[in-house]
Amino acid sequence: MKLAFTTLGNPDWSFDKTLAEAQRLGFQAIEVRGVEGKMPANEIPQFFPENQNETKKKLAEYNLVICGFGTSVSFHDSNRFDSMIAEGKTAIDVCAGMDIPFIRVFGDKITAPYVRDETIKRVIDGIKELCEYASDKSIKVLLEVHGDFNTIENVMDVVNEVKSCPEFGILWDVAHSDRSYGDDFIDFYNVIKPFISHVHIKDHLRENGNFKLCLVVEGDIPLRKIVKTLLADGYTGHFTLEWEKKWHPQLPEPEVAYPGCRYFLDVKLGIACERRNGTCAPEMFHNRNYNIFKPKSALSFCTQGEQTLCTFRVPTHPRLFQPFLKYRFIGALNCATAYEIPFFKVGSIIDIMNVV
Repeated sequence: MKLAFTTLGNPDWSFDKTLAEAQRLGFQAIEVRGVEGKMPANEIPQFFPENQNETKKKLAEYNLVICGFGTSVSFHDSNRFDSMIAEGKTAIDVCAGMDIPFIRVFGDKITAPYVRDETIKRVIDGIKELCEYASDKSIKVLLEVHGDFNTIENVMDVVNEVKSCPEFGILWDVAHSDRSYGDDFIDFYNVIKPFISHVHIKDHLRENGNFKLCLVVEGDIPLRKIVKTLLADGYTGHFTLEWEKKWHPQLPEPEVAYPGCRYFLDVKLGIACERRNGTCAPEMFHNRNYNIFKPKSALSFCTQGEQTLCTFRVPTHPRLFQPFLKYRFIGALNCATAYEIPFFKVGSIIDIMNVV
């Protein structure tokens, strides 16, 4: 399973910090949606032609790749069609130089029923033109499930006209399809499944027709079922956490959101750390820097039977980080919730079979 996060979630981080944090948290890739305040691909200094080799070298040093580039290209506005095509082609050129495998584009809005057909035709025309431009550059053009292009009818009316383009694919944003289908996502998934090239993971609360973004696992999107369905059906692309901090500054910091997503995928889903009869498989942590709690310091040590546990301050909602093993709640220190959690020493295997 390949994990990434989009830089939309850490708008205040430098490029170097982004790479360092991605490596530290065990992500395999980043998806670029702006770097250090610059959004268009050709305005990002790390992607300037004279800097590309150095940027690639730095990515290699951190054992990371850039799995995709999120453009602002959308095709619902006829007055901006030409400028959107130009932006898309520029992004394709930059991605070709940086070995970035895809650009993301939007259909986005259908502003009224009577403009639906002409909007869809414009989306088809735009995608076809970008696919043709990308045909000799090994770059894919992915239509994101987003906005009004989040239903079978609207998405497939586009797909059926562009599916013959080898460069075309779908980026499935699970939150936007959830707005239309909720827990009953499987019919939508089945029709887009052959075209899914990339997946955005996020969560929200459904509140009387409104949708409030929240930390992964604290919302209503059936993420467990979605991820396991994709994997069971042979999906091999990246799962990218799209934490929309840039657009919603009130959201928790990436230092909270990113580890929480890793915890959900690794532990709650049992993909990197499987649950076996109520116990953890500690070998999954062998030689991995998996300090998801990022404590400033260990507050205390204690023992339970023959097992050594370490008490940390947990920097977010305790339910997000509470392991599936039932550890004893031990109180609050300096207004931070404290739990007993297994202490994994990097590079060693610790038997925690007896911890309950």
